[in-house]
Amino acid sequence: MTRRERDALVDAFYEQPYSKVKRWVFQYIPPVGFVYRHPSGKNVFFTPDYEEPGTLVIQVSDPGEALKGFQAEFTSMRADDLFALVRPFLKVGAGRKGWDPRGQR
Repeated sequence: MTRRERDALVDAFYEQPYSKVKRWVFQYIPPVGFVYRHPSGKNVFFTPDYEEPGTLVIQVSDPGEALKGFQAEFTSMRADDLFALVRPFLKVGAGRKGWDPRGQR
């Protein structure tokens, strides 16, 4: 991914409807990557794996718990397509413990 492509993707995520999803707020934090932050303290980090094209690395941090890592395959670097892979991770609350959002839409 070139710097121009990355910047265009970051700009797309700062646009509606991706910049704020319910109580989740999007941020781009170099060099960490893309993150959605929730007021509860939960964070969902995601970044395309530049060494393995087609792999989206997603890391979920819940307050007081170890970071959980997931990988999802993608075929397009469009914000719509990447957000569709990240959206299932944007859940908070009871009943989510031990839940694996991969494959959920």
